[in-house]
Amino acid sequence: MAKKVKKINVTEETVFKRNEEDFLITEVDGEAVMMNVLNGSYWGLNGTSTEIWNLLEQPNNYVNIVQELLKIYDVDEDICRRQTLQVILNMCARQVLIIEKN
Repeated sequence: MAKKVKKINVTEETVFKRNEEDFLITEVDGEAVMMNVLNGSYWGLNGTSTEIWNLLEQPNNYVNIVQELLKIYDVDEDICRRQTLQVILNMCARQVLIIEKN
């Protein structure tokens, strides 16, 4: 049976923060590698996802993250918004990010 994933409603005011308590994170050649210390699962982030992770060094909202990415990358704003949201939701599903304020 498939595991149910809690639906997350993200608004411009939603603030995300890192869950560094349950994860070990290191960067290798500009890409983050993460391990859940509770269950031993691990995975890597590509360069752009690592940049999103770095932008979350302090709690931050979705809009600020997108605006910072647009300063770094030559990308269409709508594409940046969609792909950033996808990465953030994936991180939330893996419990790497926590919603601090919604």
